[in-house]
Parts: sequence; structure tokens; C-alpha cells
Amino acid sequence: MVVDAEKQRMRFREEVWKLLSKKTRRGQSDILRAEVEVIGASLGLAEEDACREFLGLRGVLWDVRSGDLLASMVASAKGEAPPRNWFAFADVYLL
Repeated sequence: MVVDAEKQRMRFREEVWKLLSKKTRRGQSDILRAEVEVIGASLGLAEEDACREFLGLRGVLWDVRSGDLLASMVASAKGEAPPRNWFAFADVYLL
């Protein structure tokens, strides 16, 4: 099953790349947590796992122009615990 988990992670990365490439075509953009969770759900990932995978791709696939993740974060109004404590990240760009 390790192979399946690795395939799932690679597919998640590909789908996030596609989303970011569309959204950042004209420059930096916002990325919503819901978008990340939808991608994860389509691949069988729980919401927390999708968020964790997305955050793990920072500096590898994407980053924020401000350089400060907390300053670029729109916090969740529901007050969820990490890794779901964000509603969106502003000024995201594709690496």
C-alpha cells in the first residue's frame, strides 16, 4: 500500500500544480482551503491530510510573495486547529 500512498501524493501534487498554474497565470493569487480539500477528497484524502500535504509543498511547489506565511494567511473564522486553521492564503505564486 506504500506505493498507492505515494501515487496519491504525486497525484495530489499534480492537481495542486494545475490549480495554481491556472490561478497564478496573471501573477500571484489567493488559494482557498476549500479548493485544496476538494482536490484531496477527489483522491481519497481526509481534509486534514489534504491541508497537511498542501502546506508541505510550500517552498517546493508554491510560496507567498510576502515571505511570511502567517502574514499571508486568512485565518479560519471557525477557529480550527492546524493544519486546517486557515481559510485562504493571499499572494501565492507557483515556483
